[in-house]
Amino acid sequence: DQFPADGIVLLGSSRVVGMNYIRETFPNTVTVTDRLENNSELILFDGENGIRSMVEHLAKLGYRRLGFISGYIDSRYDGFVSTVREWQLDSDPQLIQIVEHGPRSGWTPQMGEHAVQQLMCLEHPPEAIVCGSDRMAIGAMQWLHQNGYRIPHDIAVTGFDNIPDSEFTFPTLTTVHVHKELLGALAIERIVRRIENPDE
Repeated sequence: DQFPADGIVLLGSSRVVGMNYIRETFPNTVTVTDRLENNSELILFDGENGIRSMVEHLAKLGYRRLGFISGYIDSRYDGFVSTVREWQLDSDPQLIQIVEHGPRSGWTPQMGEHAVQQLMCLEHPPEAIVCGSDRMAIGAMQWLHQNGYRIPHDIAVTGFDNIPDSEFTFPTLTTVHVHKELLGALAIERIVRRIENPDE
């Protein structure tokens, strides 16, 4: 039996089990993701320039030693590394924490807690931490609060996504806004065009 759909919008990575079956069954498939992947039509957000703007913001405030927390290496990582180099900030590789996914999906607050603990145990911990997602930043902030650090007096923390919960942290999380509604609208527009113009 054919699934009753003319097209599919996938959110997140398209490197999942069964992806070839989905593509063969549904030629009208568009992926909304944060990193380039092969054999998929993608709607991407600009993670590299988003993180670049955050690193530049922190550098202008006088921070020189920045930590970075992410769930994998993607455009946000590229933006962090290149901007740290351009601004001649401390490029100590220990300041970069790539935390592998646990059994849960997505980048969780627990990943942020784990990564910030590693950063703060360094002989020279960071002055500010740039997180690849708000959820990780919220976890990092929680660990810092629980361990007696004052934000931003002792250390600054920034996020990425601008999820609704970022307004309710203490202090309010500085974050990069991702236009998720626009990403969804663009994906639907592209699906409709593919359905109406299969030979395009």
